[in-house]
Amino acid sequence: MILGHPYTVIDYVTLCHPVTLEDVETLEAETFLALAVKVGKTRLIDNCLLGEASNKEDILTQKGQWE
Repeated sequence: MILGHPYTVIDYVTLCHPVTLEDVETLEAETFLALAVKVGKTRLIDNCLLGEASNKEDILTQKGQWE
């Protein structure tokens, strides 16, 4: 989808743990998707939380479950 647009280059796409930010191999209950894409000379960086937690408080509340 991204590469279907002119002048776009994917810099990176990664899945990581929402608290430790360590890379993960599989999707867990909550996982961050982080990516950077160059569009022309501009580098766009974004991320989103995949899974059950919908806000920062949910992640911090559940932090103890992952330790």
